[in-house]
Amino acid sequence: MRKAKAILTAFAAAALLLPAGAVAQQDGVIIEEDQGAVTIEEPVVREEVQDRGLELQALGGIRSFTGDAGDIIGTGPTYGVLAAIEPFSALSLELSYQGATFQTAEGLPGEQSRINQNGGEAVLKVSPVVGDLVELYALGGIGLTQFTNTGVNELFVVDDTVTSIPVGIGADFHLPIGIATDFLIGARGTYEFAFGEDAFPGITDSRTDWLQVTLNAGAQF
Repeated sequence: MRKAKAILTAFAAAALLLPAGAVAQQDGVIIEEDQGAVTIEEPVVREEVQDRGLELQALGGIRSFTGDAGDIIGTGPTYGVLAAIEPFSALSLELSYQGATFQTAEGLPGEQSRINQNGGEAVLKVSPVVGDLVELYALGGIGLTQFTNTGVNELFVVDDTVTSIPVGIGADFHLPIGIATDFLIGARGTYEFAFGEDAFPGITDSRTDWLQVTLNAGAQF
């Protein structure tokens, strides 16, 4: 009996020595005791990447045509913006505007012309779950682009609308900047299968596909 009383007395003394407002943490849960009142606060946990569904990015890089079209207008800068929604962790739908500008080759007859290309694409991106910070993906979809010849020499390139099938691969790196926001930076390579050669009157036996490599930066919410 005396031993039990001693234990109870020691326990009561320890309780009195515990300062008001003491804080304890058990299994990630913060417990605050303030003059007899107990407040339990859940820890702030960053949302998983796959729980956020909106992505906005700007892109820039180079675009180069293949075959005989490459001999006419060669390589030029490309640029654009994209928006994507991610309903599932491994699948997203992306809509983008993409433009490019070229100069016809110097060795062609007549004056050089500036060729502008403007269009839009809708693609599906499939990405295996690698981790919160790295996203590797493959893409495929459909695009529509308008060729515009701003010069007077229309021997080799004329105004025309072309349908394309883009396929490609890329990687995005997620840098957390908030509880529910990532800064994105990445790169991708895309090959566009073009259908219709009317934009290039002098080409009859060669495809007018193009290849582009871009860097992108933006945010995911």
